[in-house]
Amino acid sequence: MKGENASLPSPSRGKVSRERVTDEGKEKTNKQRPHPPLRGAPQEGAENLFFLPLFHFGGAKMKLLIAYAGKTGGSADMCALLASLLPSHAATVCDLSKTDPVLGDYDYIVFGGAVRFSKLCRPARRFLRAHEAEIAALPHTLFLTCAFADQFENYVDMIFPASVRDTAEHTVYFGGELDPRKAGGLDRILIRAARNRILESEDRDAALPGLLPEHVRMLADALRGR
Repeated sequence: MKGENASLPSPSRGKVSRERVTDEGKEKTNKQRPHPPLRGAPQEGAENLFFLPLFHFGGAKMKLLIAYAGKTGGSADMCALLASLLPSHAATVCDLSKTDPVLGDYDYIVFGGAVRFSKLCRPARRFLRAHEAEIAALPHTLFLTCAFADQFENYVDMIFPASVRDTAEHTVYFGGELDPRKAGGLDRILIRAARNRILESEDRDAALPGLLPEHVRMLADALRGR
């Protein structure tokens, strides 16, 4: 986690249920796999957590913008889940390929999306370029969906400018999928190739990646404290 306003402890690397590829190429479902930490998310079982919000909203609902761009639906699903877990907030989920929201209408922003060729999808990149200063000035969380968990930290540093990255309260990994059925054209070819490399690997611990709703729930827990 980056940003001096954050006060939630960083977790150790958690383990979640994953698929495993056996020698015969069959997938099993109870393999435990580590994932990169959620910067700024609470540790499992942590006690006496406290959060120092930048603003106090009294009895009014916090106006929360969840803005994303993606290609295959993973980011959309995780953003919809996050909104559903925060019924006490006035949450708006915005697909940046369709809408350019007015940030001044919101108290807090959760921003991110899918990684494609080591970059955010184009609508999210455009939004970030146009509104970098506004995002940095608002309380915010950053997230990425990508299939390569070991690259998450590198992607965060490459994708988000320091002004936004260093002021983020949380930077969260939402996981990612390699499902060629959800892609088209060149994306489908590349996804199928990456998937086949895992399925054909001789590494018994090789695992197909997946979305991580448990990380979304951890973020929702943190945001409820605002």
